[in-house]
Amino acid sequence: MARSIPYIFCRYRMAVQEQALDVHGQRQFLNEEQGNGLPHGRLRADRPQANALIMEPNEFESDGEICLTWSVGIRAGVRIQTEYDSQTRTRTLQLVADPHIRFAPVLALPERGIMAIEDRSGDEQISARQAIGAFRTIMQTVHDGDGSFEVHHGDPEDIERWLDEWELKEYSYTIAPLNPISASAFAERRSEAMKRENVWKDAGKVLPPEGQSMQPNGGIIQEANELSEVGYGQRGFRGRTPDGHIAHVPKPRFHDDRHKNLAEQQKPHFVRVMFEPDNGQDTFLGGQVASALRRFYGG
Repeated sequence: MARSIPYIFCRYRMAVQEQALDVHGQRQFLNEEQGNGLPHGRLRADRPQANALIMEPNEFESDGEICLTWSVGIRAGVRIQTEYDSQTRTRTLQLVADPHIRFAPVLALPERGIMAIEDRSGDEQISARQAIGAFRTIMQTVHDGDGSFEVHHGDPEDIERWLDEWELKEYSYTIAPLNPISASAFAERRSEAMKRENVWKDAGKVLPPEGQSMQPNGGIIQEANELSEVGYGQRGFRGRTPDGHIAHVPKPRFHDDRHKNLAEQQKPHFVRVMFEPDNGQDTFLGGQVASALRRFYGG
């Protein structure tokens, strides 16, 4: 049985000289640059520079909307090969040529500015983070520094909407007592109880009964949410989206300083959405991913 395939969902913008590319411009760019390896990554004296490239640009329609698909590839050019000498009982490492390309499939709805990037790492795949960096290199290089590729992950408003919409399967939190900011009476009582017992930090995870789900409703989840919103906590969660996919938002790093917590919450919140391959086959799930993207961002 094929394993679930994770995708990073995000908003994006492709632009040249600050002018956003429309559907035609994005399609043209992908088709013209496919297969052209461009220098990527830090140049090192002991090895050739890695190449980034666009592969397999294509398109299809989903509910009357154009979907663009392509893969972002990285060719490292070399790899480290390990040998072992049983006589000297030592390992040796050497660089050998390697033309192998690792890649990540991408699906975009250009009219909406949203995309999904497959997020796996291994002998064949690169992570979504690597794919974003490689594609940004291509945009900037092709347009002599005037091209840009911006990705926007979940913001605080998205987080609140997802918490309300998803059937929560797991909720993790780290919270600290309020001082001096006030919140709801419920959060105030929890904060005072922590102070009485000299508890400065409470970290935990809550789970529903087997086969069921959770929702914020005046209890510990809502309390942790309120403390996080004023800078005295961080939260992460996993749940089932309205169209039936399991999605995960990792918990940001917790700081003792509330201002640092608030700043941490303004950083990108990655959201990873899992898909089950049709008929157990490990393939790019174009129509299913496009429909989920559209609904995920309110369409």
